[in-house]
Amino acid sequence: MSDLQPRDSHVTDPAEIRRLTGQSAAILARLQRGPATARELSALSLKYTSRISDLRKAGYDVRCREDAETGVSTYTLEAVSVSEPGQTQGHDTNVPSEGRLI
Repeated sequence: MSDLQPRDSHVTDPAEIRRLTGQSAAILARLQRGPATARELSALSLKYTSRISDLRKAGYDVRCREDAETGVSTYTLEAVSVSEPGQTQGHDTNVPSEGRLI
């Protein structure tokens, strides 16, 4: 589960890879402390959804729930799944709230 490399094929500059990998690690560390709102994660990376996708591709089970009343999205890290390397945990792992798909 240590493969936090960005999956963006256009990212080839080593400095950019380190930056994006660092952002993924920061988001992972934040989620390991408990649920985090989209606002909290955007403070770590403006493209936090891409970094969450990287975490999912690395095998982490990151889920999203949106509060129907407030519209606030909250991300959680579920128990680490045992999956094959490179297997995606796509957006279908998001949890609908109040019948609203996110």
